[in-house]
Amino acid sequence: MIRIQNHIHILVILLLTFGCTSMSNLYNAASDGDLARVHVLIAANTDVNARADKGATELIAASWKGHKEVVQALIDAKADVNIKANYGYTALMAASENGHQEVVQALIDAKADVNAKTTNGRTALIFASENGHKEVVQLLKKAGAAD
Repeated sequence: MIRIQNHIHILVILLLTFGCTSMSNLYNAASDGDLARVHVLIAANTDVNARADKGATELIAASWKGHKEVVQALIDAKADVNIKANYGYTALMAASENGHQEVVQALIDAKADVNAKTTNGRTALIFASENGHKEVVQLLKKAGAAD
């Protein structure tokens, strides 16, 4: 990791030279939990709010898989925590549905809307409840999620 951090400017130049800063690369890195690659792509000014298949963003993908460090890196890079994919699905819903308590907390701390609804009226609280994630339910309620 130190070697990468010391030479990040070289990596950015190479990425820019070879056209490897596309949204799909950042999406894949975020989904894979590859924090080093996420940092390099963010440093190369890759759009952290670009949309992939079904309108999902890198933040939604990382939240779905529970990659807390990647989620925090994207938040720090100004990823929109309230951006909605198709049908209104958010990063908070993705983390809540899968019981990723630390990711849920990071999103709440970044001011994610705990009462956002999908097009069919489902919320992060509903996703967490349906999947038996009691700790996440408590976090959401403490943050003001409506029953």
